[in-house]
Amino acid sequence: MSSEKQQLSISVRGLVEYYYRAGDLDLYTYSSSSRLRAGQRAHQKIQNRRGDEWEKEVYLRYIHEDEEFDLLIRGRIDCLQRNAKETRLEEIKTITRDPEQIDESSFNNWWGQVKIYGAILAEQEDLEKVNLQLTLYHLETKKEHILEQEFSREESDRFLKILIGHYLVWARKLADWQRKRNMSLQEFTFPFDSYRSGQREMAVKVYQAIQGEGQLLVEAPTGIGKTMAALFPALKAIGTGIIDRIFYLTARTTGKSIAAGTAGIMLEKGLQAKIIVLTAKDKICFNPLLACHPAECKYAKGFYDRLDSAIEDMFPYLHYSRELVEKISRKHVICPFEFSLLISQWSDVIIGDYNYAFDPRIYLRRFFEEKSENYTFLVDEAHNLVDRSREMFSFELEKGKVLALRRQVKGILPGIYKLLGKINQELLDKRKIMTADEEVELEKPDFLDKPLRQFQKAADVWLAQNIPSGFRSDFLELYFEINSFLSCLEYYDDCFRTLWRREKSELNVKLFCLDPSTRLAESLLRTNSVTFYSATLSPFHYYREIFGLEREVGVLQLASPFPPENLKVQLVNISTRYRQRQVTLPYLAAQISDFIRNQTGNTLIFFPSYAYLKKVVEKIGHQIDSHKILIQASGMTETEREEFLLQFSSGERVTGFAVMGGVFGEGIDLVGDKLEAIAVIGVGLPGIDLERELIRGYYPEPDKGYDFAYIYPGMTRVLQAAGRLIRTETDKGELLLIDDRFFHRKFRNLMPEKWVIGER
Repeated sequence: MSSEKQQLSISVRGLVEYYYRAGDLDLYTYSSSSRLRAGQRAHQKIQNRRGDEWEKEVYLRYIHEDEEFDLLIRGRIDCLQRNAKETRLEEIKTITRDPEQIDESSFNNWWGQVKIYGAILAEQEDLEKVNLQLTLYHLETKKEHILEQEFSREESDRFLKILIGHYLVWARKLADWQRKRNMSLQEFTFPFDSYRSGQREMAVKVYQAIQGEGQLLVEAPTGIGKTMAALFPALKAIGTGIIDRIFYLTARTTGKSIAAGTAGIMLEKGLQAKIIVLTAKDKICFNPLLACHPAECKYAKGFYDRLDSAIEDMFPYLHYSRELVEKISRKHVICPFEFSLLISQWSDVIIGDYNYAFDPRIYLRRFFEEKSENYTFLVDEAHNLVDRSREMFSFELEKGKVLALRRQVKGILPGIYKLLGKINQELLDKRKIMTADEEVELEKPDFLDKPLRQFQKAADVWLAQNIPSGFRSDFLELYFEINSFLSCLEYYDDCFRTLWRREKSELNVKLFCLDPSTRLAESLLRTNSVTFYSATLSPFHYYREIFGLEREVGVLQLASPFPPENLKVQLVNISTRYRQRQVTLPYLAAQISDFIRNQTGNTLIFFPSYAYLKKVVEKIGHQIDSHKILIQASGMTETEREEFLLQFSSGERVTGFAVMGGVFGEGIDLVGDKLEAIAVIGVGLPGIDLERELIRGYYPEPDKGYDFAYIYPGMTRVLQAAGRLIRTETDKGELLLIDDRFFHRKFRNLMPEKWVIGER
């Protein structure tokens, strides 16, 4: 391969799928995680049967030299036999249907892969012919169906030339774009006249982490421009060929908007790079009540027939926003979600939720299962990943859903009706022997494994038939929950507990992940480097352990660049502990009322819960008529949240009552005179419940358990809320922290060193 030429690469599978793609989009055929693992085991079983005279997992590389670039085609042969009599290669596919029922497109793709392998092997080893073997292994009957073809050198050369020729049209377009992009990235300079304090230091550390394929934790105060300090060096790393793609991962819609806006600034300054913001399927789908099946949805019917023209329209753009994806998708009548995933394959920056990289149910398999590129993860507001990762790796099963679906399929799917009855009976038997409404077990519920797998197998068969039904959405919801539950049963270890909860006739079982570090460490194998950053990412040892990071992880802690005198911090010694709230309520209400009345501008008051917020607001009553009162409600829509924030720009004096850790507790920008004071009530500790207590008890050292379960998450909420106040070097404000625990050393040590703290 020429070192001077540009290099492109594609897998054998990708090349074949590109050539044969046509017709409908059909996402109504599902493969469970257990089905995939069963397929992997079947592969190994068949490979072992072949004996020592067969080579297994033989890696092939083929280089097509074009005038403009070198195209690397790579793949792996399942089994290869070479002897004096013949050269035979075998591709193994696992199936759940009779071979007679398998559609032509599947056979085209399967045989296409085998033929490409044969063509590469014939050319590299100068063979006159190759014997091709496609082995279909039926998972239910455990029977092998062997199909054979003889492939002459002439046939193989012609086939390889046709597929490469077809792909080269797109490859040349992609290569031309990448040359243009790389030149732009190499020449592009920082988009502002100067760096903010600490911003350049962060950018250098991020680049070094990417260059060294390392891990980095960055705690940097609000207002230094963390997003730019992460994205700019990562893009420069693409330009120098260190990485191929950036995954910008965030927990909130606001985080995605800020990242897209930051990328947009660089595009406006002349940068040539392609940016996509991924939107969840349930939000971008044009027909959410219909199946992703050509018989029901016009955006699935003929999807691949219209795809090329949609790509032709989309490719010239740089910023693939949700609005643009929807516009082009409607024009060409194609599924916007699947179109956005296809677009991401040539995008340089993919902006999306954490789950696209970490969630075992949702992560982007098209990038990570056959990883052939170098990636970096930029994890924004990384403190949110602690609880989010526990959610991702925990799985639940509800008896009520099992029973409800059983009633729907009665008389229609008798076999599945019977299997759902078995699952329901197992749960019913468990509920009867429970001695309390909440019980915890160290062991996984193995007795559910068999009936759940029986349902899963029957469901796979029924779903493969693509039969429309009124209960489809409920069926799929339970199907996916059972798939995830079974997947968790397979890797359930000491980091998990089984939680049983009953309420009247209902029963819920949850496989609860206490410690996500092992699962996150496995997820990080998908990337070459990762940077976690947030305004609140200390103590570092806590996040290093929870994220499953290496001992030599890099750390960077930047102090606030803003003058300390711009922030007036005062502590008030009033207990806000749950048991004392009723007694201290009058004193607390008086402190808050005085604080609000003394402000000439807008104020935010943060509480640990909606219930506490409501009690205080009721106690204050109309004592602060000089301010317009806004109250955060649980479950506010995006429009309601926007209206809440717009009030701070209305010109009226506004006081907002909100909860820590909620949508207004982080990720909002109220700069200048939009916000001049904040009060934080309590130390933000999560409420005491069974799950928190299990996290606390998981760690053998009592102090560490309490810190990990309560203190560190609580103070993160406090500091995030406080961080809404000073956003620029000209902002000034007053911060009031009310709780007697703020006077204790453990909590004071978690406050920023530059805070000048007084008592009130």
